[in-house]
Amino acid sequence: MAWAQPTADQIMEDVRGFLGDAAELLAWILLIIAYLVAAYLIIDGALRIFNDREGGTKRFVLGVIVAMIMVTLTTFMITTGQGEIGNIRG
Repeated sequence: MAWAQPTADQIMEDVRGFLGDAAELLAWILLIIAYLVAAYLIIDGALRIFNDREGGTKRFVLGVIVAMIMVTLTTFMITTGQGEIGNIRG
């Protein structure tokens, strides 16, 4: 039955694959949440501007700034982040 027991190298390879998948999934979940927050701020700010309520311009501008930051972070994550996740996977 010794042939059925995994070696330490096989176990480490499986763990690296799992950690790589988990890191990639977590990065995409965080990215999606940030985009949803930015979209909410933009839409809420635009509705407040349309209804002439206070704080609409501030929320709209904040939403636009958050969206621009997220585009920058997306570019960073796609280039550098994918390379690092590839390094984790081995």
